[in-house]
Amino acid sequence: MPAIFRASFGLTSGILGKTTPVLLLAAALLLYGCGEGMQVKVMFGDGTRANMFKGNTAQKAMSDLCEKIRHPAKALDVHITPVSLSLHVQDPAKPSHIDEYKVAHGYALRNRIHLIAITGPAPYQPGLLNGNLDQNLFDLGNLNLAGIAETAKSAVDLAGLEEGGAVAAIDIRRHVCSPLGGRPHVSAMGKTSCGEIRWDIQVKSDREYASAYADANGRIDYLNLDGTNRAQNLNLHADVKELQDVVGKMREVFGNTPGILKLTLGLKSIDIDARDPLKPKRLMNYSADLNGVWMGFEASSIGRPSNEQFFALDDVDWALVPSMLNQASAKVRMPKDAIWLVTLNKPDAMSPAFMREPNPQYHTLELRWTVDLRDKDGERAQVQFDPGGALIKVKLPE
Repeated sequence: MPAIFRASFGLTSGILGKTTPVLLLAAALLLYGCGEGMQVKVMFGDGTRANMFKGNTAQKAMSDLCEKIRHPAKALDVHITPVSLSLHVQDPAKPSHIDEYKVAHGYALRNRIHLIAITGPAPYQPGLLNGNLDQNLFDLGNLNLAGIAETAKSAVDLAGLEEGGAVAAIDIRRHVCSPLGGRPHVSAMGKTSCGEIRWDIQVKSDREYASAYADANGRIDYLNLDGTNRAQNLNLHADVKELQDVVGKMREVFGNTPGILKLTLGLKSIDIDARDPLKPKRLMNYSADLNGVWMGFEASSIGRPSNEQFFALDDVDWALVPSMLNQASAKVRMPKDAIWLVTLNKPDAMSPAFMREPNPQYHTLELRWTVDLRDKDGERAQVQFDPGGALIKVKLPE
């Protein structure tokens, strides 16, 4: 089927003097080619560029596409960049078919010529995680882009890239879980559920990148900061501010009730064995880092833990952790990088530390930090502290 091309011109004279429709048409074809059902609006601009993540540009683009589609549409996904909005929708006449519609902004002559191309329908072949098209679709009428500018700004602010950065793309689709499973993200409201409509927001600068994730209304509820300098340089053993930030994310999930059985403090993350806040009888393993809290598998334990073995996050003075670890390495005269395991729990007679050196006075299930050190020659040492950072016990290298 031959492509249909329509062009409308806001002005045919002005800053270019005798600029003709033919010249503008040629510029449009150079920028966009000749797509299916293409309509091109050509206007003179003021030198500035439209941005889908500012003002109502995205809303206007979606309105133009809905007018072109002309039927209640079920969408597979929406892909938005600063200069384009692509929409993949189901063909109601052929439900197994997906069509692409797109609005794209282009510029010429130092942004003085502004072209808006609207294309579609064009055939689109989707890649589905679970192979079920219906489970991936959502009603396009339920999508609200009114807050996209605010969401984009929040994503940039929360990402905190050193050079600021900007939103490079937003993808909106239904969150469909893999048949192979995975680690669900956990928030104060529970874990992200299969079937929810989610926004995936990509923030980039020349040297860093991050992702922000939002619900169907554009409310950001967690981040992925793995591509940032902040994450690359993270050291929870030394940076109190970053440690307290991660603990704050844990507190949003677990509150301050005694639900934690054991905690292991790594350089970049914290491993937690704790009661599932939604199913308190179930003991689960979690991991917390700058990105939030993630649920793993059921935690293993020797026997059924008693209520007395659990503790709360605020039972510990987190601000003292870096100085406590410095003290541990100094006490056993080993370098700071010899610290290989930092645990917080209420050890009992079955704990490895007490199996090596039994002592009935420690069977009272008192909360304590255990810092294990190991140097390059294989020598081992151990230092224990109470929740307030006071020294309890030193086991010198052996």
